[in-house]
This record gives sequence, structure tokens and C-alpha cells, in this order.
Amino acid sequence: MMRERKRAKPNVERLTISLGNGQRKELETIAKVNHTSLAFVIRHALNYFVSQHKDKQLHLNLPP
Repeated sequence: MMRERKRAKPNVERLTISLGNGQRKELETIAKVNHTSLAFVIRHALNYFVSQHKDKQLHLNLPP
């Protein structure tokens, strides 16, 4: 029996990122403590970041 594939939600984009040492574990801990998924925690963090910085010049400390 073939499983039916879940349809992607409209207006949703996928993104692949690399996390620094220990970041995934920290995010997973936040998700576990809050009884939610890792994906939800990351989306929430991104939404917060964008809402706080969307109209501002972001000063990034990029390596030379």
C-alpha cells in the first residue's frame, strides 16, 4: 500500500541552514521544554527576529 504524500502548505518555502556547535541541541531543548517541534521554535525565532529588525539597519560583526 502506497502512502499518500502530504501536500506542502501554500506560500511556504524550505530553507537549509548550517548551525554552529551546540545550537541544534539548544533549540531542541527549547522545543522539548515547550512541548513543541524544533521547526516551530525556529520559525518563531525567525519571525521575532524579522519583526524586531525589518525596518532597521542590521549591524553584523562579519569576519574580515
